[in-house]
Amino acid sequence: MILKPIIPVYIIIVMLALIIITTIICGANKKYRNSSNFIRLGILALLSVALLRPIVPFEAKVSTTKSNTVLYFILDNTSSMGVEDEVDNKSRVKALSEDMQKIINKFEAPSVGIFTQDVLTYRMMPVSSDIRTALEIAKNLGPKNTSSSEGTDLNKLIKEAANYINSYTSSNKNAKVVVFIMSDGENALNGEQGYELSKGDFNSVTYGAVIGYGSAKGGEIPIYGAYVDADEGIMMYRKVVNNPYITDENNKNVISKIDEKFLTNTANIYGFKYVKSSNGIDQMINEAKDTHSSTIEFDDTYDLSRAFETYWIFTMLAGVLILIEFYRGFNGLLSEREVKK
Repeated sequence: MILKPIIPVYIIIVMLALIIITTIICGANKKYRNSSNFIRLGILALLSVALLRPIVPFEAKVSTTKSNTVLYFILDNTSSMGVEDEVDNKSRVKALSEDMQKIINKFEAPSVGIFTQDVLTYRMMPVSSDIRTALEIAKNLGPKNTSSSEGTDLNKLIKEAANYINSYTSSNKNAKVVVFIMSDGENALNGEQGYELSKGDFNSVTYGAVIGYGSAKGGEIPIYGAYVDADEGIMMYRKVVNNPYITDENNKNVISKIDEKFLTNTANIYGFKYVKSSNGIDQMINEAKDTHSSTIEFDDTYDLSRAFETYWIFTMLAGVLILIEFYRGFNGLLSEREVKK
């Protein structure tokens, strides 16, 4: 048992000492030897013990689940992904965010890795089984509007992400890797992209898919700004009001369209599935789950930080004694009234 006193322990010790001395005096002196005095002393003793806040630590066995499934997301979150030409005028990045959350939730206990690009390809989230963090990242994705993010170099992003993934699988032989490339396929700065990709970029992937966002008609590219949400304490993105759209050198609003040619060619090179987000991704997710056989394991761990608080027990017992004393006093008062009558 561990004590975590609510008030300084020496005060409680003095209180308990006085209670013990008073109890001895009441027991020795016939004049004070009555049940009411002992009940009141018992109440004080129980409250004093409650102030010591006794805690009983215990070892709690917790069962956790993990699998060998690793979901890798290669994401385009550049400025063109802010175009609102998805279903119901939803932005591309919002549709991507919802798709990503759906994919993560459909797999049982996966690990997740996330790649994106802004100047350099970087891991927004290294491979981790922390699903809560992965879902938070997916939920709060927003298009970036730095000078480097206004033109997507998907070739570079995909190839460098593939190098990371191959390095991971070489040291994690049992991992079942599923890759999702999610983009509108557009390279706004450099025109049509060259196909520098090769089938060998992904040499140990059990399933892969390319998911496309945007429409053939396209739309203007809103300018987004990042801010910290005071309530959530996380980075959020919203459109800038005073300067709403990206313009070209002639001060005309830039129109961004989906580049399905690049996306379908990328999928064909790797033997991946191509699906347009607006057409639904449920069938693709089911194919991904059926293609690879994941192993589900249960790990038993011990959480030594668990503890059982006992102060409330002493407080409740003191409350019971107070009720008994109140009941006895009330009955005594009624008896006196009966005698007077």
